Amino acid sequence: MSNASKFGKVAVLLGGKSAEREVSLDSGAAVLEALVRSGVNAEAFDPQERSVTELVGYDRAFIVLHGRGGEDGQIQGVLEWLNIPYTGTGVQGSAIGMDKVKTKQVWQGSDLPTAPYRIISQESDLAEIEVMVTAGSRLVGRKHEFLKRLASEDLALLGLWRQGARFRTRLAREIFKFGDVLLLGVRTIDDEGVKERIKHLGLMPLMERDLQTIPSRSRLLKSLIFFALAIGLTAFNVIDIVVAFLLCVIAFISIKV
Repeated sequence: MSNASKFGKVAVLLGGKSAEREVSLDSGAAVLEALVRSGVNAEAFDPQERSVTELVGYDRAFIVLHGRGGEDGQIQGVLEWLNIPYTGTGVQGSAIGMDKVKTKQVWQGSDLPTAPYRIISQESDLAEIEVMVTAGSRLVGRKHEFLKRLASEDLALLGLWRQGARFRTRLAREIFKFGDVLLLGVRTIDDEGVKERIKHLGLMPLMERDLQTIPSRSRLLKSLIFFALAIGLTAFNVIDIVVAFLLCVIAFISIKV
């Protein structure tokens, strides 16, 4: 690049403190290598290892941070305050984009076409599906981050089984191979979008089963209150103990404890 000097000293922001740190380190290293190869005076800058106040010594920033702290407007706000030009979306756009519900609402408010959605709470039921990585699967030779990008929020990797293998590294670092059996978590197993996503990834469904999340605090509190009330009514001979027991069973079923 003949005019690389015009960029000045560039900080390649990578790593960070989010759960996607390892991915950021890998992609950041690739960006840094490309910039240096092009003649740009670029250096790696990891906010977890250095204070962001040290960015004052740079002319520009190339953001390759992933997840919270890198894509939610936080680092963008710091760079705005330091008056350092940076790549990517600004503070407001980053903050809104990190909130998927807010993003959907903005799109709908602007009459932009977007797929239907629903909000899932921690009280929602999960479904599990076991799938096998086929020989022609897009996942062969790839890592968990690739699955996350292609699966969006439809599929969540819960586990991996490989014949004769004992994993000594984090699941996110494992490279998928033909024959791997993946345990995926989905919200609705009958959703056509989920089925299409599994087919698109080249995965073969093996087994489906229901999995219910641990009861939330609100449901546990309701069950305890009802149980205490039943004991109190029985102690004062208001209702028979058998009736109290049956009422507790019906209540627990209704609130899905």
